[in-house]
Parts: sequence; structure tokens; C-alpha cells
Amino acid sequence: MGDQTRVVWVGSTWVEREQQSSHWEASVHALFPGKKIVWRNLGWSGDNVSGESRAGFGSVEDGYKELLKNIRDLKPNLILVSYGFNEAFESAKGISNFKTKYARLLKDLKPLGAKIHLTGLQPVVNHPPELVSTDALDTQQKQYNLAIQEIAHDAGVGFLTTTSLVLTSPNFSSNGIHLTPDGYRHLIPGWIKMLGLNSQAVGFRANLTPNSKELKGCVLTEINYPKEGTLTFNLQSDRLPLGTMSQGELLVADLGQGTWVLREGKTVIAVAKSGDWAKGVPITLPGDNAQMEALRKVVAAKNQQFFYRWRPQNETYLFGFRKHEQGNNSIEIPQFDPHIEALEKKVLQYSQPKTHSLSLSLKD
Repeated sequence: MGDQTRVVWVGSTWVEREQQSSHWEASVHALFPGKKIVWRNLGWSGDNVSGESRAGFGSVEDGYKELLKNIRDLKPNLILVSYGFNEAFESAKGISNFKTKYARLLKDLKPLGAKIHLTGLQPVVNHPPELVSTDALDTQQKQYNLAIQEIAHDAGVGFLTTTSLVLTSPNFSSNGIHLTPDGYRHLIPGWIKMLGLNSQAVGFRANLTPNSKELKGCVLTEINYPKEGTLTFNLQSDRLPLGTMSQGELLVADLGQGTWVLREGKTVIAVAKSGDWAKGVPITLPGDNAQMEALRKVVAAKNQQFFYRWRPQNETYLFGFRKHEQGNNSIEIPQFDPHIEALEKKVLQYSQPKTHSLSLSLKD
């Protein structure tokens, strides 16, 4: 992804709810620090590939036209499409109709010239038994995942498998289907793998052993390696910590015997014996977790402002059949744009890791 990437993610509930915590989107910005990636979430709870939830007081066809308009207005060059979960409850008898409607959507999106990737279905765990039996849901998901893959192949677009999105705890879902904020956070590694960004998410490895050239995912400067005493250096990671993933590893061989303490100022980062430092000690740089959290909050704030921009709560009065009452207030909707742009500038700022002045010395 580069500075000119304009992403639109469209789908149903799991897409829409991601923007509330924005863990997944924030991870993408963290993987590409300093790059302006315009990310727009167009998820709509309960939606299907026909845009039925977007119909308002109109017909299903009106909902489909609204879906296309939602996407076209944003002029994306990358579109992620996540439909099929709701349709899967129709079981095998609904697959043919689903494939026809999905093919229609992709045909209508083709003139945009954007890259398109379809995603597999969202993960489930301990789903409410009153909805459908476990065996039935598993079968339906497999059938529709295969159908989506076939649709993507036939249309010549990408397919992103969701097999890496594995819910390992009921606490990651509010009802076995809908993810909690903690669920989105714990699935960050799976999300990154789904997008094919694994190589971007590798933690840094810094080898401070004299004459070593092993360095990846970070920048080292101002290295002072005395024969005895405190080793000092500056370290900047290429990215912020991602969810539960390790940020990096520091390796220093040829230290004197004993226990060595890594610090930034008075803050202790890690304590390990010289033999462990020679093998490599996992570390997370002070303040980087807090900065990642600040980035996530800014992304979530941006998404909230954009949500108000494209889905105002009083839409019927502003643009619908009651616009004769308050339609004059519709001129205020574009006024969200400067607020969105200001927050996106903060996203750029917060996504860039800071340089840390560190020291490694023998424990007193």
C-alpha cells in the first residue's frame, strides 16, 4: 500500500462493527507508517450482496443502487468485499442465486478500475444454538466460502481466505458470531495474514554485538560500545506493536558475565543474564504500546466522523421523503470533511514510531 491507496471495505455486520474499535484498520496504518492510506468502512449491519439493508423505505433494487453509489462516491482504487455470511443461512439452495447477485455486483464495480478482493466468511465460535446447529453452520460456511472463491476466480478478482481468523475464546465474541473489541484485537495477526501483509508485520531484530551486521525492522544510531561499562544506543522500530504480537528482539553477545538491565532513562525494559542477551531477548519499546493505542483511538474517531458524514441519523429529514421539513440542514453534512481530514493527519503523525535512547548495563 502506498500514499495513493484509497480503500473501501464493504460488507455486513462484522465490517460495520470493526470501525467502533478500529483495531484492524489501525494495524494497517501501523504497518505503513507515514503513508496516507484513505480507509473507508462502508459496512452495514444485516446487509447482503444486494444491498438490501441500505434500501431504507425503498425497494431492494433501491438498496443495491445505494450500495453502488456508496462505493463509487469514494473513488477507491482498492475494494474489499465481505458478503455471504447472511446469505449462507439459505444453505445450499441459495448458492446459485448468491453467485448470480455477486457476479452482478462485481460487473457493476469493474468500471471503477479498482483492484477488488473478496473475503471469505467471518469466524464463529459457540454460536447461539437457536440460530442453527453447529454442524449445519459449519457446512454452510464451507459451501459459501467455496462459492465466494469460485466467484472471485470467474470474475478475475482476488480472494482473501479467512482461515487465519480463528476465535479461540467465547470472550472474543458477544454471542458467538459478533466480535467484541477484544476479539478484533486478538485477531490482528489473522487479519494481517488474510491481507497478505505478513512480511510487513515481522518484529525487528537488532544485533548489537560488535562487528555484527544483523539488523532488520529497525534503525540503530549513536551506538557506544565501551569495553566495560554501559552500552548506549538509539533504536527506532519500523512499526508500532500490533495487538499481542511481539515488537522485536535485541541481541547482544560478548557481554561480561552477570545480569544486564535494558533501560530508557529510569524505565526498565528488560532484565536478563548475559547468556540470554547473546541469544536474543524479546522487548517492547517504552511508550510504543501507548502510542499504538493513541493511533487506534484517532482512527476510531475518524471513522465515527465519517459514519456521521455518510449515514446521518436524521437522514429521512435531510435527504428522504421528509426533507421538506429539515432538508435545508443538509448543507451541514459536508462540514464533517475538514474534521475527517484533520484526524487523518493525526493518523499519519501517530503511526510513525519514535526514536528511543537506550542503555544496557550490569545490574547493581
